[in-house]
Amino acid sequence: CCMVDCGAPASPNGASSPSCGLGTTLGRQCSFDCREGYTGGGRLTCTAAGTWAANGSCTVVDCGSAVAMLPLNAASMTCSGTTFGQSCWFGCMGGYAGSGYLTCTSSGNWSVSGSCVVDCRAPSARPNASAPYCAWGTTVGSTCWSDCLEGYSGGYRLTCMASGVWAQTGTCEVDCGAPSAPPNASTPDCPGTTEGSTCWVYCLEGYSGGYRLSCSSSGVWDQPGGCQVADCGFPSPPYPATSPSCPSGTTFGQSCSFSCAPGYTGGGTLICASTVFQGYYRWWAQEWNCKVVDCGVPSLPPDASAVACPQGTTYGQICSFECPTGYSGGGTLMCSLNGTWAQSGSCEVTDCGIPTVPFPGAHPVCPWGTTYGRNCSFGCAVGYTGGGVLSCPSSAVWAQSGACSAVDCAMPSVPPNASAAFCLTGTTFGQTCTFDCPAGFSGGGSLVCTSNATWARSGSCKANPWCGQGSVSCPATFFLNASTVCSSQACSSDECCVPRCAAGTVQCLSGQRVANPSLICAANPCTLAECCEWAPLNFTLVSLTSGVAARRSHSTTVFLNLLWTTGGLTGAGPSNQTWYTSSAALRWTSTPGAAFPPRYQHTSVVLDDRLLVLGGRDASGPLADVWFTVDGLQWNLLTADAGFGQREGHCSVSFLGRIWVVSGQVGYSSVTSDVLLSSDGQAFTPARGSALFPPRRDAMTVVWGAMVMLLGGGSATNLSATGPFFSDVWASPDGSGWTMLTSAGGFPGRSAASAVVLSNNLWVVGGLGSSGPLGDVWSSEDGRLFVRNTAAGNFGPRYSHSSVVLGSSVYILGGSKDAAVDSSSGLLDDIWVSHLESPTDVTCIGPFCCAGLCPPALRNNGICEPQIGQAT
Repeated sequence: CCMVDCGAPASPNGASSPSCGLGTTLGRQCSFDCREGYTGGGRLTCTAAGTWAANGSCTVVDCGSAVAMLPLNAASMTCSGTTFGQSCWFGCMGGYAGSGYLTCTSSGNWSVSGSCVVDCRAPSARPNASAPYCAWGTTVGSTCWSDCLEGYSGGYRLTCMASGVWAQTGTCEVDCGAPSAPPNASTPDCPGTTEGSTCWVYCLEGYSGGYRLSCSSSGVWDQPGGCQVADCGFPSPPYPATSPSCPSGTTFGQSCSFSCAPGYTGGGTLICASTVFQGYYRWWAQEWNCKVVDCGVPSLPPDASAVACPQGTTYGQICSFECPTGYSGGGTLMCSLNGTWAQSGSCEVTDCGIPTVPFPGAHPVCPWGTTYGRNCSFGCAVGYTGGGVLSCPSSAVWAQSGACSAVDCAMPSVPPNASAAFCLTGTTFGQTCTFDCPAGFSGGGSLVCTSNATWARSGSCKANPWCGQGSVSCPATFFLNASTVCSSQACSSDECCVPRCAAGTVQCLSGQRVANPSLICAANPCTLAECCEWAPLNFTLVSLTSGVAARRSHSTTVFLNLLWTTGGLTGAGPSNQTWYTSSAALRWTSTPGAAFPPRYQHTSVVLDDRLLVLGGRDASGPLADVWFTVDGLQWNLLTADAGFGQREGHCSVSFLGRIWVVSGQVGYSSVTSDVLLSSDGQAFTPARGSALFPPRRDAMTVVWGAMVMLLGGGSATNLSATGPFFSDVWASPDGSGWTMLTSAGGFPGRSAASAVVLSNNLWVVGGLGSSGPLGDVWSSEDGRLFVRNTAAGNFGPRYSHSSVVLGSSVYILGGSKDAAVDSSSGLLDDIWVSHLESPTDVTCIGPFCCAGLCPPALRNNGICEPQIGQAT
């Protein structure tokens, strides 16, 4: 038996050659794939009949209808089919050119070849141009050209646009052609020859003017203008040429002759010729021969030392000449028309004049005259020795050699019984010396120096009597000093009787008392320093609880004849309450809370019938505002920023119509030494110059006489019990210049103290020092030396209190007694008062008026001296 063999199988429709890897016998299978453009595949199986049985097939790809794939503007499509490899042909709609076809691809999509584009069709002829020629067709983007007809220039360029319309550029214009040269002109050179073109034509040499050629619409050149023979006009040659003469005229090529101005020689000719600029003509120098007259180097004038000609030696130039030493004057030389020098000025010898000699009785002799280089001699008068020579120099001031010296008698011996000889004007001839007598002698005299160097004396000293010789008796209140030698030959009670401090001989100031009535004074009259002493300031408690809340760092001021206490730091914090009273013995009256913010460490002053509050600090920090009231009840803001900065711990006074703000702390860390002044309380400006005192805060200021006084204070920022503290005293009349009266006034250094002026004395009360709160009182008559009046006042140690004078009494209000400055446990609300004692003796002595007090500047040993223009 033989195995059935189907043989090599044929390829199914659309399939590639089958693959029979295991053979072609019974049951064997061959696989097949589809060709491009077909889809599918399968297997062939060899049957017992010897044939192949197919399982699967290949289906040709069909692209479907091609209508949707036609290009834009296509029409009239014809298709051979829609399967793979078949095509559809298409034409174009009217107004479009082109054709093409669509082919079905193996991917099932139609492939397009060809298109329909816009066709502008053949363009028509353009004006004055030939028919267009279109080498690249008439479809969109194609270009056609059209040339101009004869007699026209230019051309057209036509482009087919997507709108189917021809876009035209260019034109055909009238062309006049190249113009010919006009009469007497050069050949035209025209940038263009079409209608409207313009050409400029220049004239030939020797002619002026020109032509302007224009191409007209008729194709002919219009040529207005012309070329005329050039004329240079009558010449005006530059100086020094003058008087030109032109016998043949002034046109091109003609010549003119000229002569030269005075001071010059020669002449020349000018010719009318062209310039480098075509068509322009001017006169040119054909011959130029004007030469200036030259006088040559001048000779020296008589007695002259030198001559200078900085501008030369030609006509009109000036030379100057100088004179030698010993001569004065000088002058000039001018070169004239005839070539010679004309002189002005001369040199004259210096004359010193008749000399004088600065010595009494000396007379000069000048046998050879008094001009430069001559000498005069002089001798000396009686009482003088020497002699000399005077020489006349170039300065005309006589130079002296030698001198006359007065005879010198030397210092004289002291005459008998004289104390000393005084020679204030010297010891030479004719001078006088005086001599005085010592105590116990009277008389005196003089000594005159003579020409023989000896002294001639007049006068003498005689011994005086003494008080004990019985010629003088004294009143009961005076003591006879018998041993006193009288000042003259006759004793007087004024020098022999010495007063005592008993009643009737001296007046103590208000607040002082006689210390020792029987004390014999050193002179007449007795002085306050010898006889008087200050009575201690004894303070009396007016009220332990004044009604004003306990506080410190407040301000108290006399306003409307009342005491006013404003603000301060209470146990509840900063306050803006205002209290007033007419007497500290009465209860205080509280006004409604003031409009200004609560504050402490501020100041208050009175200016122009207004009470003002300045700066300080509130719970948030330092302030820079100023508030005022005219009745103490209604407060108004004067300014929110007065110009002194956010300031606390400062001092303020009202003096000479201005408010002074002195030192203090500005901001949170700057302690200052500045002084600011204001005439209205609204605008503060720094005083001229700069303060010399060190920076400080919590100091004291008061007005004392004609001065503002500054005392003490501390240099630490914020109020501090640790210092450092000052005890110096400064004074100023205007805020600009400050004088230190003392660097240590005697009172211990302190801050937050108070100062007042009473009975013309300066008083310092309490404060905070290095040992804590202070309760002492110090006083001074001159601001330099302070004396402790009370070591420990019964008002108790305190600081940041206020002290004020009302009438003849000093009041102390509130403050703090706790050394811990941040504590509120030591705040005080008590009031203390001290009344100065009345004077024990009231007497007017001699010519001086002692009924009233006087400032320190007028005081002399405790007595007021009258000033010029002041009633006594």
